Amino acid sequence: MILNIRVDHKTADINQMEKSSEQLGIVFKEIITTYDVREYVELKTCNRAEIYLVLNEYPDKSLIENFVTDSNDDAIEHLLRLSSGLESMIIGEDQILGQIKDAKNRSVKDGCCGQMLETIFTKAVHVGQVVRKKTKINEGSLSIGSAAVELAENVHGNLKCKKVLVIGAGKMGTLVAKALVEKN
Repeated sequence: MILNIRVDHKTADINQMEKSSEQLGIVFKEIITTYDVREYVELKTCNRAEIYLVLNEYPDKSLIENFVTDSNDDAIEHLLRLSSGLESMIIGEDQILGQIKDAKNRSVKDGCCGQMLETIFTKAVHVGQVVRKKTKINEGSLSIGSAAVELAENVHGNLKCKKVLVIGAGKMGTLVAKALVEKN
């Protein structure tokens, strides 16, 4: 059985995301110690925390009731939608493809990703690339950072030579700063 357990921007606000992500980590440890988990891949981004597992039996529902869960075909379909940019805050954003690749590669390196998940994740990345090429879904704002800068331009006009304060040193702050640099 393939199982996806997740919390994301659709089900939680930013404060809930942090708490739920920590809870997901605790639940994951309990699943690992209680069930026969053959493979797993952990995917964490600023907008989601997900675990993909291959295991022999479904975990106790009370253990995972606070999270969105999909199994088998539904879990694979979710990953394909995710890799295609359909589950992102900015539809079509490209960063998720790299994050999916990185998650799979980390899991392979750690010896946690077996043939089944490696095949599924590799195919998901390929599908994401094909979807972007054929549909051009990723044209326009490609990240939350560039969307924020675009919104600032719409509100304040040309940003060239304007002073901007970016609060935050994480990934989002970095994306916004890069997008601002492109606007001079």
